[in-house]
Amino acid sequence: MRLGSWKRGEIMDAGARYRAEHSAWLTIALHNNTRYPRIPAKPTHTGGFDRLMSRPSGRRLAARWWAIALARVGVR
Repeated sequence: MRLGSWKRGEIMDAGARYRAEHSAWLTIALHNNTRYPRIPAKPTHTGGFDRLMSRPSGRRLAARWWAIALARVGVR
């Protein structure tokens, strides 16, 4: 079933698109001298994001962090 005029493989699935965007952002971030906020590297079960996400405003703060970080490298 075809829902548009595109050809197979022309549209990335959501996961591939997010991985490509993240890869591009990391490449830019690592090649300039701008300081970025740390990203917790621990799994959530050991406290990585639990403290942030348990707060009422946790999701909003995470979205704000990404918006600021991506704006610094001109992605958004």
